[in-house]
This record gives sequence, structure tokens and C-alpha cells, in this order.
Amino acid sequence: MSTMGRVLILIPCSGSKKNGGIPEYNTKNSILNHLTDASKGHLLSLRRRLFEYFSTAFGPELGCSNDGTINYVEAYERYSGAHSQIYRQISSGSWEKLRKSQDLDLVIVSALYGFVRFDESIQNYNITMRDKIEYQALKTWWRNNGLCAILKDYISKNGISEVHNVLSNDYDDALFSCFIDVRVKYENHNFSEYKSGSNAHRGKWVDNFIQNF
Repeated sequence: MSTMGRVLILIPCSGSKKNGGIPEYNTKNSILNHLTDASKGHLLSLRRRLFEYFSTAFGPELGCSNDGTINYVEAYERYSGAHSQIYRQISSGSWEKLRKSQDLDLVIVSALYGFVRFDESIQNYNITMRDKIEYQALKTWWRNNGLCAILKDYISKNGISEVHNVLSNDYDDALFSCFIDVRVKYENHNFSEYKSGSNAHRGKWVDNFIQNF
């Protein structure tokens, strides 16, 4: 598939996560490297607020050192827990194809991190967009604190010309009305008709899209 710019897939994180990991943090895969300085600082400050509020260890993803007690795994692997419907539908071949592709990108919307690239190092956590910070659902908190502006910055800085939104409702709410004025080709893929099986269909769609790209 050819395109004048890069194609971005947006998917939600998973409540089912793999434990473990290694203390080494891969700085080069952080989404922070792909944002302007202003948006990088903005996302870092939001992450710090949530990490502190939810008593999550401050590590390299916040610009801090790791004392060796925080373990990291690449995001797509962390989210591939035993009950992860989306990620277990996406083949290892698709993730490898993403690693090598210059034209296809995948970013994950995370309740704790905001945005992470699929191969970004993350620690284990148990927070969803329905959890609350000071009586406000995180999906609303992220929306009110400019998650959309950070995404627009990422789209602009990385030459994205086409976006496929495969987010579930709670994660889509965090970006509510974000794409009204974004000058890219945009498609929203809704799987709600599949009800409890919607996430499995999201995963199958993503795997098929990558394989046929």
C-alpha cells in the first residue's frame, strides 16, 4: 500500500497485562522522542501527576533514574496478558513488520501514560480510563488536560497523513472531537456491534491491516 505520508493506527491499552520484565529501559523507543519540546514537556508533566497520584514508581519514562527495582517490557508485549483480547489477535509477524516499516505506525492510548508507541518500554500498572483522579474519570481528565493537542503534535511532527482510530469507547472519549479540524485522512472503526467480542475484532482488524499494508 503506498501513501504520500505515514499511516497511524490508534488502539487502546489492555487491562490484562503480562508481569515481569527487565530493569533496562529503552530510551530510544519512547514517544517523547517524537514530540516537539513543548508537547514532550506537557506529556511528561501529566504523566508525573498520575504516577504520583496512583503511587507508581518514578522511572526513566519520567526522566528519573531506575534503582533496579522497576521492570520494563515493550508496550505491545506488556498488554498481551492472558485475557487481552486485542493484543492476542495481533501476530508476532505483524509487530515485526511494524518495527521495520517506515510508512506504518501504531500508537497506544494509555490511561497512565497518555500515549505510548507500540515498542515503548513501560512498567506494569492497573489503571483504566474509568478510574478516577480527584472525582474525575481519567478519560475526562486526559481530555481536559490536552491529550488531543499532544496527538496533533505527534501527527504533525511525524508526517502522518492518514489515521485509523480503532479505540474503544472510553479511550476514544479521551480524544473526543479531536479529529474535527485535523487535516489528515481519518477513519473511525467502530466494533461496538460485537459487544463483548468487540476487542477481539479490533485486534483482528489491526492484524489484517498490518499484514496487508
